Amino acid sequence: MNKQKNDQFFINKSLPPNVERWLNIMLRYKFKGRDELISHLKLIKIDSVIKEVGYMLIKFKEPKGTEKLSLENFPMSTIVIDMMVFTKGEYETNFLLYNNDYVSRLEIYNVASEAYLELENFENIQFYNFDENKYE
Repeated sequence: MNKQKNDQFFINKSLPPNVERWLNIMLRYKFKGRDELISHLKLIKIDSVIKEVGYMLIKFKEPKGTEKLSLENFPMSTIVIDMMVFTKGEYETNFLLYNNDYVSRLEIYNVASEAYLELENFENIQFYNFDENKYE
């Protein structure tokens, strides 16, 4: 479990402060392509937002002025970061950041499809380790 707080890995004034904050929290997880991902996050803009009960999808526009994410660090279009947020008395909220050559979307959902999303308290989080197939 990673417990660093108040980390700001990037600033992007095109993003709403809450989205920028969530992405910065997700970047607490250290992985091979993090620096490359940060360079993309500095340039992304929101294309659309879909909100439903216990679910949010934020789609990003393809960033201009940057190259595609490298195949070395991001070998296939997939989930880049998987973060689980635990809250006392509620089911977990899952944050998934996807790429498709570029950062493509952020999906946030309640794992039990309940009407609750934890969007403020990040004291108890775990990241999915894709190499070891487990949350840590």
